[in-house]
Amino acid sequence: MMFSPEDFLSNLKENPIDKHQFWRDINKFYKENKIQDSQLFVSCFSIFNELFKTDYASGQFYTWLEKYAESNLKSAEEIKSEIERNPSRDTYEFWISIVFGLSKLGKDFENEIIDNIKANDGYKISVGLRAATIIDSKDKLSLCETIDALINLDRCKELFDEIDWAYLMNFYTHHLHRYPKFDNRIRELCEIDSSYIYSALARALNSYIELGKNEELFYFSIKHLARTPLEYSGIYNTLNFSLDTYFESDPEVIKCLLESWIDYHLPSANGMEVLEHLLNNFNDKNPKYFHLLISNWLLKSHNYGLAVQFLISEIRSGRDALKLDVNLLEKLNEPDTILLTLRIIGFAWDKDVIYGMLLQILESNLDSQEVINNTASLIYSELLLNYPSLIKRLKEEKTSNKIYKSIIDQIIARADEYFERLSGLPVYDEFKPSDKRLIYYNKIQFKGLGGEALENRKSSFLDFADKTQLRAGKGFFSKTEYGYSNVMEPKRISHSMEMPRLEFIDPIGQQAKRLHFRYISKDELHNS
Repeated sequence: MMFSPEDFLSNLKENPIDKHQFWRDINKFYKENKIQDSQLFVSCFSIFNELFKTDYASGQFYTWLEKYAESNLKSAEEIKSEIERNPSRDTYEFWISIVFGLSKLGKDFENEIIDNIKANDGYKISVGLRAATIIDSKDKLSLCETIDALINLDRCKELFDEIDWAYLMNFYTHHLHRYPKFDNRIRELCEIDSSYIYSALARALNSYIELGKNEELFYFSIKHLARTPLEYSGIYNTLNFSLDTYFESDPEVIKCLLESWIDYHLPSANGMEVLEHLLNNFNDKNPKYFHLLISNWLLKSHNYGLAVQFLISEIRSGRDALKLDVNLLEKLNEPDTILLTLRIIGFAWDKDVIYGMLLQILESNLDSQEVINNTASLIYSELLLNYPSLIKRLKEEKTSNKIYKSIIDQIIARADEYFERLSGLPVYDEFKPSDKRLIYYNKIQFKGLGGEALENRKSSFLDFADKTQLRAGKGFFSKTEYGYSNVMEPKRISHSMEMPRLEFIDPIGQQAKRLHFRYISKDELHNS
């Protein structure tokens, strides 16, 4: 059966929409590239809009409509007139595509753009701004000045939907290079609390707001974007992309963003998950500067120490390679070095990171008996007693420095002596968990988990149906829209990890010690 664009549009209006069929048919519609009934076509815009919003696929339709307008002048003008006769946010959403296509044929729309911006409908103002942003005109500077004079933010607050703020920000950032006065307008817009303003500003960085040309505004934008609410993870991902060139060329930019974020969000934020991609990129592309940043943060306020703790948990690869900056270690005096060791124990909750950093400090301060005593004591009491496996790792450390080797040997000897004495102690059955006790404990735990799952469970329209399991011998399979899956057999998966011993013996004492190390000041350290 031949595909008919008119039948496709009529079916959209009259019949229930099958989304799978719609996406197949819309591609055929693009290929046909023919619209006979402009009124019918425009009446379907609200349906197109709804489908495109749920599947984020409007870009292809915009592009097709622009090209259609370029090659079908008469039909495009009819569609434009039909949109203007039936003004709504849905119809005007595509007015810009038609106008953009027609502008490439030499049509002038400056007066219509200005008329839209003067209108009392937010969507018309928005469309006028979008057109002014992307369409070239004979006197662009004059058009920008006229539009800027018409923009009143109080009026915009009354008329705009949330998304319209993005188009207003785009207008000002796109024309910043031609009209530097827009710097002030961008700053004004940043005072409005809107996710769309944050998003548009993040996209403009390094494209329209450039470090070399707009340094003051660039850093203002960085500091403003650091305040982006944590629920907008997509904006943080955009930042990671926009700032990609600065990880190596100008890491001070990344430092400014991170420290502004810490100052604004910590300690209330429960982690740095939104910065995961940016932190990993920074560590991968410029580890030397990244290590310097960590080293300095550990010596700063409590919030910066928290940032180190969260940061370590977000590093996916190369976490074991996190180090302190060697040059910084050489410049620190004894009190600052000792304070650094305590902060590492307090904030770096990863045994491998702590191990590497403390050994770095020890090796860098072999001429200071006070630092040696402090660091060796921490390695013994906080690492080896908690994680006995590190004793073997310490024995395998290779060094040609006899002093360093002697200190390591002394630490190992003390740890071996402790665990040898511990192994000679009698084992009391009272503290040895029996199989029966473990079964009872697991039963209580799983019962609690099941209760939580039921409380948090969301209702489903499938609740009325009986649940079935599809089995085939020892395996199982499922039915999907594409047929039956292959038979799968359950496998046993195991995983083991070393838990800190002292955390189980004296959890409150360990926590109290960490808190003390976190908050201890230089003055307290000096007087202790």
